[in-house]
Amino acid sequence: MASKRRCGELFSSLIKPWWFQLFSMLVSIGLVVSMMFVLKGSNGKPVNGNDETLNAKISALSTANGVFLLLVIGACLSQQNWILFSEESRCLYDFQTVSDASRGLQGSLRLLFMSMRCRHRLRDHLAWLSRRRSGFNNSKHDICYHFRGGTIVKIGAVATCLAAAMDPFAQKLISFDERESFVTEDGRVDLRGPDVYANADFEMQAAIAFGFSADAEAIQQQTSFLCPGAQCVFEDWESLSVCSRCHNITDRLETNTLSDGGLSNVLQFDQRFFMFDTNSTEYSLPNGLFLNNIDDVYGPSRRMVYMTMSGTADPNKTVVMNDIDTLIWAQTIIKVATKPDPGSNDTWPSFGVRASECALYYCVRRYENAKYNNSRISFTSEKLKGAERDPESWASLTSALQASDGLSDKVLKSLAYHPHDSFIRRSDLRLRSADGTGGWNVSDTAVYGISYYMQTFFATCLNRAIRQNCTQAVEDWIIPNGFYLSASSSDGRQREDYRPSTAKVLWATDDIEPIFKNVAASMSNALRRGADADVKGNGTVLSSTTIYKVVWPWITLHCLQEITALFILVITIRSTHLRSNRIDVWKSSELAVFAKGATLTGLGGLRTKQELEEKAKKTKVDLLKTSKEAGLNASDNLLQTGQVTPGDES
Repeated sequence: MASKRRCGELFSSLIKPWWFQLFSMLVSIGLVVSMMFVLKGSNGKPVNGNDETLNAKISALSTANGVFLLLVIGACLSQQNWILFSEESRCLYDFQTVSDASRGLQGSLRLLFMSMRCRHRLRDHLAWLSRRRSGFNNSKHDICYHFRGGTIVKIGAVATCLAAAMDPFAQKLISFDERESFVTEDGRVDLRGPDVYANADFEMQAAIAFGFSADAEAIQQQTSFLCPGAQCVFEDWESLSVCSRCHNITDRLETNTLSDGGLSNVLQFDQRFFMFDTNSTEYSLPNGLFLNNIDDVYGPSRRMVYMTMSGTADPNKTVVMNDIDTLIWAQTIIKVATKPDPGSNDTWPSFGVRASECALYYCVRRYENAKYNNSRISFTSEKLKGAERDPESWASLTSALQASDGLSDKVLKSLAYHPHDSFIRRSDLRLRSADGTGGWNVSDTAVYGISYYMQTFFATCLNRAIRQNCTQAVEDWIIPNGFYLSASSSDGRQREDYRPSTAKVLWATDDIEPIFKNVAASMSNALRRGADADVKGNGTVLSSTTIYKVVWPWITLHCLQEITALFILVITIRSTHLRSNRIDVWKSSELAVFAKGATLTGLGGLRTKQELEEKAKKTKVDLLKTSKEAGLNASDNLLQTGQVTPGDES
């Protein structure tokens, strides 16, 4: 029973007098929590012009939060007024100052302004300079009023100012950003991917030539796709492609100083001029490609062979590409590291010589991060590891032409076009994934067609130079099957001579690897466009959307406000409870003001507000003295009988 009685007393003294402020505090905290949930739910979401904007919601919640906070802080400041005067005698004007602060922003600003030191207050200086009434002490010290102490009151005044100005800060919580968002399923995009390629047609020929003349960016834009919008993204896909590989094989060059230097005689169009020297320098590679010039005679200012080439579709006739079993074409090049120069006095063999070999071959590539954005498509790709040639594919379909019938293993495995061997009908060339679940086929017609065009594009038959017939079999052509040379003319200019036309491109570049990469990419585009099967990859249309972006650090201001208000409320309740023998929970009660006004003795006879304020600034009082202690009657001490109450004067 005693504990219940004690709890009841505590409830009556602590909770019951403050129930409305405690309720307002809970509502205020709930509004901030609601604000956080609203912000979290809208963060990253598109702005919908048909709905109520997030700014309006946050503004309403912030305003309501400010109202409930001001209810709590105002009541606490009113009660703190009584607490201040219960501790000691204070300047009577302090009561008016704190009372004004409890009513809102203007009073709070005024309290904070009066809390500053006297010499920093412009108001008192102006009042001293413009003082028009007499009867008061002329000392500046007497005029200056300074609110002292009352730390909780000052904190409450600051909190009141912040609560009144919180709505603009609440808008700082919201910013906007642009994001690409997915459109509905109606915006699906189809991206073709190959299964079987039918023929090496003119499109493939154009793709190879385009790869030689265009840069990588232009080739990438030739990728086949369909996007009905301004922006699309595509799923990753795997596709039959053409890959390239290049090696520097300069270290494989062999030098022979007993050459006749007559290569220029064989290669030049005009063979009326024939020169040779048995002690000339020659560079050669293991596959038979060589380059020579006459020592101390040929040079940049006269004639000289600058580059020779050898191309093949047979891996066994390459220098370092014999491990590729899906070879389309391999190009071996020997180049002299100098340019034609009519003013040069240097002669062969005082120049550096380089050798390289590049290959094009069938492979499977994985294409990722494909995106179309306002007329430009971009993606990345890499060779699919583990994808290899199926040993069961590319088999002879002619029963009389099998390995058991004496057909050589070389003929059975070769992908190269040959005018006699290529009449054998084959099953599709098949590349399979490492786990065997995926496969990509190329028909024999396509394989032979591409191989034949490569032979005519990268090589030329020079057999006529040695009075031999040129067949369609590239393996019957002499080496080299491509070159670039330059000779001086009668007018002092250099005359170029090269075959085939691709030789000029390969000679003009210092790095042939990007060229073969571009050719491979362009051929891959043609493979996808020419696919027999209607295999499609999915994509999604994108739309640029304005979204909400929450700036979370600004929410700390609201949290700080809640903590400050709760702190003031708890301190005020506790301080009131500790002084319960002297004060009650009076807050802003005007009745309490009248009740304690009986202790005042110095305001009688004063009529105007200014007179009351000036007197109050100089008067210290103890409002909590009883009437008996003051020796006065309440009716005798508020105003003298017959005095006009300030504010009643008409």
